[in-house]
Amino acid sequence: MQKVTPRLRALGMGMLAAAVLTACGGGGGGSEAPPPVVQPTAIPDNLAITAPAVVETSGATAFTSSAAGLSGLTFAWTFGDGTSSTDASPKHDYTKAGDFEVSLKVSNSAGTSKEVKFKVAVNNRALVKSLSCSAENQGGWCWQAPRPSGNSISDFYFLSSQLGWTTGDAGEILKTTDGGKNWTRQSSGISAMMTTVRFADANNGWALGGYGAVLHTTDGGAHWSMQSVSPADGFAPGLMVVNASTAVLTSPSSVITATTDGGASWSQVNLSGYSTSVTPDGTVWAVNYAGLRKSTDMGKSWTTVRDYPSQGTPTLIVKGSLVLVIQQIYAYDPVKGPTYTPVVHRSTDAGATWELLTAQGLPSSNYGVYGADFFDANNGVMWMYSALYRTTDGGRTWAPMDVPAGAQTYSIDIRALLPGVLYRRFYDQNSQYVHQVSEDAGTTWRNIAVPTRYSSSSGWPAQQLQRLDAKNWVALAENNVWVSSDGMASWSIVRGQSSSTSPRNYNALWFQDANRGLALTQYGELLETKNGGLDWAVKLAGLQGYGQGARIQFVDANKGWLLSGDGRLYMSTDGGERWSAPLTSLAYTFRSVHFVDASNGFAVGADNNSYQRRLLATTDGGQNWTMVAPLTEDFAALHFTSALQGVMVGGNGRIVSTADGGKTWVGRYSGTNTPLTSIAASEAGLWVVGQYGAMLNSKDGGVTWTLSTPLTTASLQKIRFLDSRQGWIVGTGGTVLSTQDGGKTWKSQEAGTRVTLTDVFFADSRSGWISGENGTLLVTGTGGN
Repeated sequence: MQKVTPRLRALGMGMLAAAVLTACGGGGGGSEAPPPVVQPTAIPDNLAITAPAVVETSGATAFTSSAAGLSGLTFAWTFGDGTSSTDASPKHDYTKAGDFEVSLKVSNSAGTSKEVKFKVAVNNRALVKSLSCSAENQGGWCWQAPRPSGNSISDFYFLSSQLGWTTGDAGEILKTTDGGKNWTRQSSGISAMMTTVRFADANNGWALGGYGAVLHTTDGGAHWSMQSVSPADGFAPGLMVVNASTAVLTSPSSVITATTDGGASWSQVNLSGYSTSVTPDGTVWAVNYAGLRKSTDMGKSWTTVRDYPSQGTPTLIVKGSLVLVIQQIYAYDPVKGPTYTPVVHRSTDAGATWELLTAQGLPSSNYGVYGADFFDANNGVMWMYSALYRTTDGGRTWAPMDVPAGAQTYSIDIRALLPGVLYRRFYDQNSQYVHQVSEDAGTTWRNIAVPTRYSSSSGWPAQQLQRLDAKNWVALAENNVWVSSDGMASWSIVRGQSSSTSPRNYNALWFQDANRGLALTQYGELLETKNGGLDWAVKLAGLQGYGQGARIQFVDANKGWLLSGDGRLYMSTDGGERWSAPLTSLAYTFRSVHFVDASNGFAVGADNNSYQRRLLATTDGGQNWTMVAPLTEDFAALHFTSALQGVMVGGNGRIVSTADGGKTWVGRYSGTNTPLTSIAASEAGLWVVGQYGAMLNSKDGGVTWTLSTPLTTASLQKIRFLDSRQGWIVGTGGTVLSTQDGGKTWKSQEAGTRVTLTDVFFADSRSGWISGENGTLLVTGTGGN
């Protein structure tokens, strides 16, 4: 220890005094006080990210946090897609759809930090913009081809040449406000066939669907509600909308179900044995062989307005206050034999008074009244077989109409297309069919075209016709909605397939990303799209589209193969921009092919001379192939998980596996005799699907298999996994199944169609496509949800 001397003690005291003076501002040193110590900003204990949980690829997403308004902090954001930001409240554009984990690390000047995470689901609804989709808000699966939909069309109704609706399969209701140029899908809330639609005005309407569904709307179809009523017979009833609050359902069994309060309540009356007619004012008329009844309160009460002799089934015509009942009265003449005299019961005051007219000029033979129509109180027509008769005095006297010049009499066909609109067709002298209409009780006729893509030699092809005015007509024919703006001189399709050729089927699909994809059609076209499937251009022509095993497979962004329907294999090394000549070094036709990587691949091939099946292998990307083993049967699909391990499946539940690169195969027990169609791999092992909902899983490379409990009775056509966890299955009846856990659990997705679906492909977890029969191509930007 150092000894403190008096001198040192004095020096120390002097230094202490100087320090005290300095602190008090004295001492003459002029030095400033040191800055106060700044405390670091505290990071909130409840640090949390604020952002939307579901976003789109097409817009900037705003992120912020509970610490964003505090100073003295630093921010480190990572958005899960390889990008980052140091802003307190950044905006970020996701260019790819999927599920991303966002991370935020907040630090202060003391080196303290906290980190919080947030999950963002990024959809790609830009991919399905303006398409007709199976779920609201452009969700589910959407029709990319044909557009607006490929579903069968059951009915239509137009209020004007611009405003109309159609109904169809899979709960479909579509609306147009521009004469059919564009259609918007309306959510019916059911997946059954929608059969009928009628509107009273632009807002109020009803629609009928399968299994007795009755839907009502008060906002033009933007929202449909199920009504508490079950139509008689439960299927395809007739629908008449009288006004915004009154609608009538008619059935084949003559049961009338009606509402007068917008569907809040319904009444029902059984008119079995009667022919019924509901007039636009809501009056119900019911006629049978013995009399005519009338109700003005939808069948709650009735008035008998006419009794007459029991003579066969009468024909009823109601036009405003004009009511006509036409009968044929039977008598037996000893000379002439049986005679049938037509009589007309006629009222011009809605049934208050009547007169009985014996129709003069009509044949007394039992031809039967094929049809009749009146255009006003005096002018009417009746057709019996191929002869047309006209009256100008209310039905007292009738005169045969002239046969069309040059017509072959036996070919004349007459019917009423609409009240007041007569149609006839016949062979002319050149044996060509002529189609004509008359709107003045047959006085004048004009030639028309019929709405058809095919030959017009048959009769009137339309199931339904609506006249909007003298020039504008709408028809449903050949599963198309046609419009005419020139009085039926010509027709054009506004919904359906405009070509008379078969639709373009997409037999094989592959997408490099959400924009660029390839497809092989049955016409032997390799198509390319650069906008996610909205438009396609022919990349390569002259291939074979039909056949077994059409397939496209890429193992990376550049190298891929195309197997055409005729068994020829092509290769690309630049992402599908260019394709090689067929890889046909061996005299084999490929039936199916699967590549493990850029070098190793396997194929089932048929010898072009002996037609024997062989397993072939390549180690140079398909340039050269060697025969590995003979095969004694056809297999529908093969899948190799490595250069050694592989599985093949086929008919009668047949599964075989190999562990030596295909040299030897061992049959495996599948537990089913159902034909198997497709193989894929996930983190849960191998998956095989087949007909009648068959689903099998193997966790040991194909040695043992577990048959899953069927989720559907549909025949499953294709299974494909995007990654180890996310996969989809498609099949008949519009079946779509999806999994997010490698196949441990599956759920059904609504495809919006009931056609057979044959292939599925996803570019990312949200952007996917499904192809099917009749040119079906569906797309989703939400993963099918």
